[in-house]
Amino acid sequence: MGDGADLKGSCWGENFNHTRIHKTPVVSDFKIYRVEDIQGADVVLVDVRRLVEYREGHIPGAIPLPFANMIRIRGLAFDVPSKADVERMLSERGIGVGDTIVAYDNFYGKQAARFIYTLEIYGHRRLGLLETTYGQYVRSGGRVERGGDVRRPPSVYVADPQEEKFLDKKGVMRLLEAGSHTFIDARAEADYEMGHIPGALNIPWTEIIGEAGILKPRDHLERIFNAKGLSRDRPIITYCDEGTSSALLTYALRYLGHRDVTNYYLSYGEWGSDPRTPKHGGLPRS
Repeated sequence: MGDGADLKGSCWGENFNHTRIHKTPVVSDFKIYRVEDIQGADVVLVDVRRLVEYREGHIPGAIPLPFANMIRIRGLAFDVPSKADVERMLSERGIGVGDTIVAYDNFYGKQAARFIYTLEIYGHRRLGLLETTYGQYVRSGGRVERGGDVRRPPSVYVADPQEEKFLDKKGVMRLLEAGSHTFIDARAEADYEMGHIPGALNIPWTEIIGEAGILKPRDHLERIFNAKGLSRDRPIITYCDEGTSSALLTYALRYLGHRDVTNYYLSYGEWGSDPRTPKHGGLPRS
């Protein structure tokens, strides 16, 4: 495996607090939602675009929670916010632990996916992505609401951090050495060829996005994943540069029945910037 022996140790990110972890992991119930599925349904629709964009127009009933609020810059990586910050932001917006949260953006679904994955890290059970971006929704004739922020009565949100999802470079090193997981790099092929996690396959995020929705149709995705020889019986780790494209790939894989998929959310921003981590350049030999 080359250099990196001194990376061994705790495999969980710095936001992980062992005293707050439940021993039984929460299994999130994830779905892709059509617009008609959320109309009149008991769903909290969240717009993760910038506030200025939200106020210029948003899907009726959506509450704003900008993507920038749900990341914490650490070096070149996008870390997750603290448990206390997540609880504060969701409580202020009246979101409860039992609510179904569906997110959308106007960035190919990547930021919405990372937002949803952050909530999954903190143990939220009912999560989903809108099948379209805001732009796709508007172009299809969707009704737009303008003006002030949609508000809900404040709640008391209590997060339930999930140990196995706080994955950092130490944890990735251990999984590489165990040979137990398939790694998938969601970056462009050129970036992948410049350097990637050893043995990782490459499925660029641009191959999975659709024209009318955030994802290509199921049969197209099936062909892409089958061409890479992916097995539903083998756990998968996805990554990109900052954990957004890989979050979308994570949910695309879940959508196709790959249940055990984890997003290495610190991604190559963390891995690539550490000279101790092993890296391979060029396409792996078949």
